[in-house]
Amino acid sequence: AAKLIWIASYPKSGNTWMRMLLGNYMHGTPGTPLGLNEIGAHIPSDRDESLYRGYCLRHNLRFEDVAGSLSHRDAMYGELLAAKGDMFIKTHACNHDQNGTPYYAPARTHGMIFIVRDPRDVLLSFAHHTQRSLDETLLMMQDKNFVATQNGMTEFLSSWDQHAMSFMNAKVPKIVIRYEDLLADAAGVLRGVLGGFGQSVDEVRLQEVVKFSSFDSLKKQEGAGGFAENPNAGQSFFRAGTAKQWQDKLAPDMITAVETAFGPVMQKLNYL
Repeated sequence: AAKLIWIASYPKSGNTWMRMLLGNYMHGTPGTPLGLNEIGAHIPSDRDESLYRGYCLRHNLRFEDVAGSLSHRDAMYGELLAAKGDMFIKTHACNHDQNGTPYYAPARTHGMIFIVRDPRDVLLSFAHHTQRSLDETLLMMQDKNFVATQNGMTEFLSSWDQHAMSFMNAKVPKIVIRYEDLLADAAGVLRGVLGGFGQSVDEVRLQEVVKFSSFDSLKKQEGAGGFAENPNAGQSFFRAGTAKQWQDKLAPDMITAVETAFGPVMQKLNYL
């Protein structure tokens, strides 16, 4: 039976970039970049409202009754996979159980690509994205019960460190990618991901896809046509896309606060 490969990350950690790399490679046309707003059709988001609304229409159900339900979610994915075959799905929810039911059902899961980013940079990017202060954002990132909500759909994120460990301890085939390594060598990372999930690699195509999916290229597309998945009108989704911004942008006490909050997991990921 067809299965899912989850592209998982905490927000503002490179998930959209990884989707564009894979989307361009698997679904794009040589010579033409895949449109930023086409990506949802090929690699939808786990909490894509339209997937659930479609399911509700087919089964004469109320969206409110379905949106939070794991049994409906599993049934919806069953139908999607039956129609489309193996799929990549973007997600931000941590790897958890709800009343004993795993959120990422092992029977439906072929594997996971988990992208993680230095939380000092996540803090900067997430604060900008949510238009909150750094202090408020750090409190949010430390909240083990943190749930994000958009369009009536919820995602249980937990805290940054719990989120990271939930995927690093996942008992399914997984590839853990640091955002910083993606910046340093996107082609190498994409080659590893494709190979890891048994795809043959066309080197010419790979290099083109890396160019099409570069941060500047995506930012330019957003500037020209907007990005449908950006919840903040008037705010650019693609902000700076670099590493170690925290060194210039965070005050020493803020840096200490992040390192104190997340130290053990930062050490595991070689951020400290």
